[in-house]
Amino acid sequence: MPTRRRFLHTPLLAIAAPALSAATTIGTARAPQCMVEMLCCDTRAFTGAARDVVLLAPDPAAGLNALSADCWFGLTRAAHQLVVTELAAARGYRLVYRGEHTYRAGVLAHRLHGTAALVEHYARILGAAGRAWPLVLAQAVPALAVSSNLQTGRASRTAVSPPADSPAHLVSWCLRRA
Repeated sequence: MPTRRRFLHTPLLAIAAPALSAATTIGTARAPQCMVEMLCCDTRAFTGAARDVVLLAPDPAAGLNALSADCWFGLTRAAHQLVVTELAAARGYRLVYRGEHTYRAGVLAHRLHGTAALVEHYARILGAAGRAWPLVLAQAVPALAVSSNLQTGRASRTAVSPPADSPAHLVSWCLRRA
């Protein structure tokens, strides 16, 4: 009998597998392609400011089938990041940056993992951005995409109430062909 986790991830695996296979054969050395789940005003703001965006929702199949970059930057829920990362790893991609953006008790916390100089710099900037953090993150995509490892983690916090439609926890991440 399948576990709840496997049951929930199976549709995403079926949808993402053809896209990741195509991305492996068609990939180019251009700027990161952004994958976004349209969940709340934060993801909508990121989508409006980012370049080369592929939406994972409301139709994940269409979005994933359009992927063709050597480098992908995402802003999604943690479950989607996990599924895409697992599928991509089997095709030669690796996670080089990961950020957690969490609203809790009137505080917005950012925890970034990646190359030390990058995450130190952008943790400070995201902490100062307040509600504009998705716009700042969208502008930082090209810089964060050059991260080479996950060895360093940095955090920042700011007093901000969550948007009404917020899932309270989003994950930004970058996968690059190894």
